Amino acid sequence: MAPADAKIGTFDIDGVPLLSVGKAAFSLSEGAVSGPIKSDLGWHIVKVKKIIPPSTVSFAEARSKLRQEIAGEKALDLLYEMSNKLEDALGGGANLDEAARRLNLPVTRLAAVSPSGLDKTDKQVLDGKKDQKIIKTAFETPKGSESTLGEAGEADIFTLRVDDVIKPALLPFGGIRKRVVDTWSREQRINATRDLAKKAMDMVKAGRTWEDVAKAHNGLIETSAPFTRAGQGLKKPLPASIISDLFKNAQGITAQGSNAQAQFIARVSKIVPAQPAAEKKGMDALKRELSQSISNDLTTQLVMGLRLRHGVTLNRPAIDQVY
Repeated sequence: MAPADAKIGTFDIDGVPLLSVGKAAFSLSEGAVSGPIKSDLGWHIVKVKKIIPPSTVSFAEARSKLRQEIAGEKALDLLYEMSNKLEDALGGGANLDEAARRLNLPVTRLAAVSPSGLDKTDKQVLDGKKDQKIIKTAFETPKGSESTLGEAGEADIFTLRVDDVIKPALLPFGGIRKRVVDTWSREQRINATRDLAKKAMDMVKAGRTWEDVAKAHNGLIETSAPFTRAGQGLKKPLPASIISDLFKNAQGITAQGSNAQAQFIARVSKIVPAQPAAEKKGMDALKRELSQSISNDLTTQLVMGLRLRHGVTLNRPAIDQVY
């Protein structure tokens, strides 16, 4: 890989993942440049831009943070202790209900759950993303068995029992008739509104006024405040495709797009030039985003380069199955 500069910002010595680089950096004076430093990732040269003197925080200032840290540590200790007691109870022959009753732990019963967290009536009983670990464990646990203890997030543990496994099967039409009708009706409404939006676009391009177009199609005319490429400044969200098209086109050009609720046509009425000097907060945020993006790209390139150099391959399906 070619050499590259990397600005790593302000850090203390504990924040440097490479110990040799951290020691060298903290031995330099402000403005100084180190000699070549070897690490497991190659060779480095460090330049110290600025040294921030150490400061002491009073107990009163640190009280709140210390309280949170101590409370968090105690909570984790209690969680660990409780998990051990639960494992002991289950290992001693108690079933899940008995163990939970002894330790005063909550038990939740689900009649059925799908891989996406839905029950038989399509009601969301588990969050498909947040509870993915629980769902995955349920589908890996044999019928009539209890799972080992698992972690669900940073402060939750769980175990579960699978009472029954419902084999996948096609639902009878009578059971899904309403769902089919609702889906078909929704698609027809979407197609109809899309056709109306196209006709409205044609009328605008033909020179008709926006008032005439809105009246002809029972639509609403709204004027938004100035907004950015990311949609900041909009009181009501617009489809990302429309925002992208509007920023690509010149003033007066019309764009069309839709979301789950409505069809939109929009026109740029005014272009407000960016003022970097007056938008320091926004510029700082943009710099951070770009810096993070560049850092992520460099890290990805480094990882790929190391894999190619050392012949490392990953079995991604096996990793996903374990973690």
